[in-house]
Amino acid sequence: MTDEQIMIMVKNGRTEALAQLYERYKRPLFSYFNRLTSDFELSKDLTQNVFERILRYRHTFQDKMSLRSWLFQVARNVRADHYRFQKLPMEEDVEVSTLEIPQTSDKKDYSLQMAKVEKALQLLPVNYREVILLSWFEKMSYTEIAESLEISEGNVKVRMHRAVSKLRTILKKKQHEQVQ
Repeated sequence: MTDEQIMIMVKNGRTEALAQLYERYKRPLFSYFNRLTSDFELSKDLTQNVFERILRYRHTFQDKMSLRSWLFQVARNVRADHYRFQKLPMEEDVEVSTLEIPQTSDKKDYSLQMAKVEKALQLLPVNYREVILLSWFEKMSYTEIAESLEISEGNVKVRMHRAVSKLRTILKKKQHEQVQ
């Protein structure tokens, strides 16, 4: 059964079916929040809030929608609401290929490279980090990302290009600092 079919069941009152979606998406959502916030406990809370909100607003899901896009749109709104209600400053959004990570068969070397990329991601503005996280880690298409972020596909491409450029610059700077 597809995610969309399950969500239609939830929408039509079979709320116990939400457990299937929870099992499928709890890890990707937690990972998304954790990479955005770098706060383990907050990420757990936000993940839980997404599923509470899905239950509360299940009637807004459109049968033609991609559940994955809608889910990450809800996740983004949950995160924004958290910062708004806590009166905490959220990182400023800036107007808005792939990064070449050295390939290696050595798992330890690969892990080190990925750790560097993860740290560099934290230095990006949130709107750039979001497109990278959704594309690289959640394997979403630009169309799905555009739906989730409620922006045009062209804007997703622009943000991705700028994000990758900034990430390359950060990684080169870090590499240069290590050499000195």
